[in-house]
This record gives sequence, structure tokens and C-alpha cells, in this order.
Amino acid sequence: MTHVPDHWLPSQLASAWPSEQWQDVTVLVAISGGADSVALLRALVSLKHIGPGQLQAAHFNHELRGRESDADEAFVVDLCARWGVPCRTGRPAGTLKDHSAGEGLESAARHARYEFLRQAAADAG
Repeated sequence: MTHVPDHWLPSQLASAWPSEQWQDVTVLVAISGGADSVALLRALVSLKHIGPGQLQAAHFNHELRGRESDADEAFVVDLCARWGVPCRTGRPAGTLKDHSAGEGLESAARHARYEFLRQAAADAG
């Protein structure tokens, strides 16, 4: 297995997104609670010092896995609080299973998540 240094992702982000581009920017990160999105959020948290921009997180609980979905949401909210990142959460209006007639459940979940993220981005500015 290849070992990737802990600083690799933050350094890649810093080189792709120089500090002067952080001026007056709000970055909204969608975070599921999985390893990839947590790593991205952690890397962005480590870069917050390079500019005056704001970092915010958004988590959508699809309510498809019962307690596991709720545990993911609680994990994300706690993690963001510990890292000092404002976090907004959302859930579908009604159950996704009710809304999936005519489209698959995955598609209904994706549409609900995207709508939440669009609204979160609009609210974040």
C-alpha cells in the first residue's frame, strides 16, 4: 500500500488555490461523514489561516439507514463543532421512498441532496 503524507492534500489544495483567491470567499463543503469528505474538510480547515475567507460545511441526512444515518449526522455536527466550522444539516421533506415514484431511489436522494446544497450555498452567500 502506498503511504500518502498527512500534509499532501493541504499542500495540493494550497498550490491549486493560492491564498489570494481566498479573499472574501465562502467555501461550502458537502460532507457525508465518510473518509473522503472528512479528509477534504480537514485539509480545508488546515488552510483557513491563509486567507480571510469563510469555511462552512453542509450535511444531508437522507434518512435511508435509520440510526446509522442519524449517527453520521451526529458525527459530522460534532466534528465540525470541534474544528470550529459552522455546519448546516438537512433532511428530505417527507420520506425519499414516497418521492421515488417514477425515478429510482438513488435519483430521488440525489435530487433532494442537490436541492439542499443549492439552498445552503445560496444562504452561505
